[in-house]
Amino acid sequence: MQGNIKVPGNVPELKARIFSEEENTEVESAENNHTNSLNPNESCDQIIKLGDIINSVNEKIISINSTVNNVLCINLDSVNGNGFVWTLLGVHKKKPLIDPSNFPTKRVTQSYVSPDISVTNPVPIPKNSNTNKDDSINNKQDGSQNNTTTNHFPKPREQLVGGSSMLISKIKPHKPGKYFIVYSYYRPFDPTRDTNTRIVELNVQ
Repeated sequence: MQGNIKVPGNVPELKARIFSEEENTEVESAENNHTNSLNPNESCDQIIKLGDIINSVNEKIISINSTVNNVLCINLDSVNGNGFVWTLLGVHKKKPLIDPSNFPTKRVTQSYVSPDISVTNPVPIPKNSNTNKDDSINNKQDGSQNNTTTNHFPKPREQLVGGSSMLISKIKPHKPGKYFIVYSYYRPFDPTRDTNTRIVELNVQ
């Protein structure tokens, strides 16, 4: 498979059938072959909250500027008990084509590690953590009861069956460049239903 060919210093791309189960092995292999893994306790230099969950298939790109070795923490709202999970689906140098029908049908737990950038798979935020205080570009709370944020994005729905919880993914670039980090909120057993995909376009200087 062409996607197994890696050029030293480049981000290992997920190619062929994007986000297929076969390619999850490649992500795991990349994680085992590099020493740039993120420390789970590493503090956040910047926190962004992505929680605008919509009950339909949708895709959004969020552009963020950062610097080398700056730890960006992504907070992700989720609803408990509905079968949906936030998953890290890939890191790319170019914007990938998103096709939920090719998403993994088994839960992905691997983080992404390369000489260029490291990204952790979303995990629950500890209750005593301060990483839920964000300066979000699209979900900043203003204390009002409006249904939209100051940037006109819908607020995450808190009053849902099963309650809500917050997950966190950490991103640490090791080299300058542009990266597309793909997260998706979907049901592994039904990936084409109401899938929310969020792509972080990270510009690193």
